[in-house]
Amino acid sequence: MTTTPNERELFEACLSLSIAERATYLRERCDGDQSLAARVERLLDAHEAAESEFTPPVSHDRIDGHEELTQIGPYRILEQIGEGGMGVVYTAEQKEPFRRLVALKVIKVGMDTRQVIARFEAERQALAMMDHPSIARVFDAGATESGRPYFVMEFVQGAPITQFCDARKMPIRDRLRLFMEVCDGVQHAHNRGVIHRDLKPSNVLVTSVDGRATAKIIDFGVAKATGAKLTAQTVHTAHGALIGTPAYMSPEQADGGSVDVDPRADVYALGVILYELCVGRPPFDALSLESGGLETMIRRIREERAVRPSTRLETREETSVEVAKRRGADVSSLRREISGDLDWIAMKALEKDRAARYASATELRSDIDRFLAQRTVLARPAPAATRTVRWLRRNALALALGATALTLALTRSPSTPDAPQSLLSVHVPRDAALYPSGSPNLAISPDGSTVAWVGGEGRHVLVRRLDSFEVRRLAGTTGAVGPFFSPDGTSIGFFADGALKRTSVTSGGAQTIVETNSTALASRGATWEDDGWIVFSPHYDVGLKRVREEGGAVEIVTTVDSEAGERTHRWPQRLPGGKAVLFTVDDDETQDFYDDASIVAHSLETGERSTVVVGASHVRYADGRIVFARGGSLYAQPFDPQRLRTTGPAVEAIEGVETDTSSGAAMFDLARDGTLVHCPGDDREIALDLVLRRFDGTARELDLEPGGYQQARMSPDGRRIAYVAAGNGGGDAWVYDIERRATTRLTYSGAVRSPLWSPDGERIYFGVNDGSLDAIEVDRSVEAEAIARTDRGGIMPVDFSANGQRIVAILNRPGLQWDIVEVALDSGEISDLVASEFSEGGVDLHPSKNWLAFASDRSGRREVYLTNLPDRDALYTVSSEGGMDAKWSPEGDAIHYLRPGTGELWTVGVDLGPPVTLEAPRLALSGLYAEEDVNHNFDVAPDGSILALRDGSNEEIGREIRVWKSWTRGL
Repeated sequence: MTTTPNERELFEACLSLSIAERATYLRERCDGDQSLAARVERLLDAHEAAESEFTPPVSHDRIDGHEELTQIGPYRILEQIGEGGMGVVYTAEQKEPFRRLVALKVIKVGMDTRQVIARFEAERQALAMMDHPSIARVFDAGATESGRPYFVMEFVQGAPITQFCDARKMPIRDRLRLFMEVCDGVQHAHNRGVIHRDLKPSNVLVTSVDGRATAKIIDFGVAKATGAKLTAQTVHTAHGALIGTPAYMSPEQADGGSVDVDPRADVYALGVILYELCVGRPPFDALSLESGGLETMIRRIREERAVRPSTRLETREETSVEVAKRRGADVSSLRREISGDLDWIAMKALEKDRAARYASATELRSDIDRFLAQRTVLARPAPAATRTVRWLRRNALALALGATALTLALTRSPSTPDAPQSLLSVHVPRDAALYPSGSPNLAISPDGSTVAWVGGEGRHVLVRRLDSFEVRRLAGTTGAVGPFFSPDGTSIGFFADGALKRTSVTSGGAQTIVETNSTALASRGATWEDDGWIVFSPHYDVGLKRVREEGGAVEIVTTVDSEAGERTHRWPQRLPGGKAVLFTVDDDETQDFYDDASIVAHSLETGERSTVVVGASHVRYADGRIVFARGGSLYAQPFDPQRLRTTGPAVEAIEGVETDTSSGAAMFDLARDGTLVHCPGDDREIALDLVLRRFDGTARELDLEPGGYQQARMSPDGRRIAYVAAGNGGGDAWVYDIERRATTRLTYSGAVRSPLWSPDGERIYFGVNDGSLDAIEVDRSVEAEAIARTDRGGIMPVDFSANGQRIVAILNRPGLQWDIVEVALDSGEISDLVASEFSEGGVDLHPSKNWLAFASDRSGRREVYLTNLPDRDALYTVSSEGGMDAKWSPEGDAIHYLRPGTGELWTVGVDLGPPVTLEAPRLALSGLYAEEDVNHNFDVAPDGSILALRDGSNEEIGREIRVWKSWTRGL
């Protein structure tokens, strides 16, 4: 039920409106309550009167605009367009040396003309060098006949950025793109040594050019030229104020000159504008700032920390409804969009200590860009410079040692109980580079003598003894993920081909321990116990299981408590004695951002569980300490393995560790003797490019930043792409318009999978992790509706039947096996299409809808098959040497598929006859980066090109492995 807002809420809302807008707003919001409207108007009048107390006496002469003014220097005055506490603004006409319309600002009484002009002259050269589309040029300066300074600037006929966005009900993402233009302009000026010092919405004017919003920053250089400080003369918040608006002023400016102002003052002001663009008001509103007098105002600006934008939105519910409407949203969806990363970004820009602020407008812009691309923002971890300094300080001695010398030292001088920690840097050849998937593909033997990793073409297990330079590839390990050593160090376990396997470290040759019924990339870690049990996580959304090292029956160790919001148990780590295991737990609220996950201890004897660490993932144990990942760093903490609890505080031990924040996997391992191995890098979400690739080797780049893209699908007309954006914020459905280069977010649940276009391109169907099949209008005219629901697990739509009344989908069933089903759109009824004791997926219908290509593990490994519809009485094997994710060509004369673990797309020519004939498989494309579990991670465009994912990080990952001998003894 909507209640009438109180007078303070209405007053604060009116402060962001023009005088002309206030009457209409009050009439609508007061709902006929004239007494309430009158009280608000009296508050507004009192506010204007309070402002005037801070304004210096104004001389009622021609210069101040109270009488008709016709000429100032060579400029003919046309009309007054604004007035604030420090000056009057006019439009003026310049005739010489050429005719143009300009904005002319005349500074009021109280300024020292000679000093002002001198300061401006010092700025003139830098101002003249500025040439940026987001900056209004400053042309000239001088003094009137009565001795008052004036400034001549480019005339911009626009509205303040906040008013422009509100009037058009611009969504948050569109506001952020406009704000990024402002950041670009500010940085351009900073690069030329010019600081604005008075950034605020009224100094960022926005116009619409050919339907596109364009921002222009005005008043560059004027604030510095006037030397404005926070005094009674500068306390003005009304539209048209010229200098030093307190609500947007940085703490160092409020110090009144005791601290030199640098570009970070403008970064602070940008943070205030960003805050206001998000929630409709600055962190400190004008009334509250001015109510306590000048000294209280300065103290608050310097010391009082703002509340997070999302919290500000929550605390003023009635006003929040209006704020949300002006952003084309409701309060709950707006709060969800702002909470988290946008909160972090705004608060980092508003840091009181400028050393903790973004160092530049470009840094702020880049974090906004990361947010828009669904990548981890830099505002979350500690400042990078601080981390780097601490890391260098701790590791300066180790970094000075060469790899060869250290190898010899380690070979000739075994560690003693008192040996200090030492570092060995292992260079990895390019063709053996560690594979940076969402799994910890790096391990060290329990005695610290041998390193193993997954890398190279085909994803093999590679090993190197630390007393040798030889890197050996173990036979039979193609497509491996997640290696781990046996307790005696003679064997290595790993996941591949839908199974948990083991191989000898010396001779190779893989043996299957147990079938997991899921792809290797879906597995989430294993640990080998002293008593011969292997505890493992076969899939990303189940509990832990265990099996004997020689194989046999699989036992359940833990069960995911979905009622409590749990989503996964992963990255298990044995504890001494085999009586307990540590692992990572993630829930629905923090999914896909594992800095918010928890480390849990589980007793194998009693089944009791206890939370050990909150806000961490991927734990390892050795020598009385647990080591875990958080924010791209490793933390060490004393731990009692008998009582299953920590016994001291955690300390940041190593910074710069390759970490996948979307899976919680960190590239490190810890041996029983305290030796630690890690791959240097950063915490990052997987960064993939979406690209249209042709079979002739050419590619069409798309204007999308690298991100956590999954399951991309072309629209029927080939003009748009639907995809799942995974990573921080979960998995949600987005649509990208190729020609317009515009993205639209469709869902906010963080639990979406497998988007499917309707044949007319007007709807998107998608699966939800809770077992629902939903649909949503692409233009977002209505909310998503449920089409079908099942308690059998996830459902992933993949294609439409011939009449468009049924959807072909992949459905999970107990045991992590998958069936191919049909869903009736009118009733939601689900019926089996291809169901067996095997796992089927990667399915696609022929354009005629009479043939079905799909992948199955019925042969012992995943291969692609072809069957006829509706009878399904014929079955043809399409692929060889492994195949998944089948897709037909647009003409229906070929089947494309991925070969697991290779990043290769293979093609088989098909003639459906009769008789049916299949050509030999041939390699079509390589370098496709990502594989999905049982569904497609590539698509075929209407013109036959491949919509593919490729590594977009532009970084060399896995070319170096660092080994710390006796690492725990150095803590």
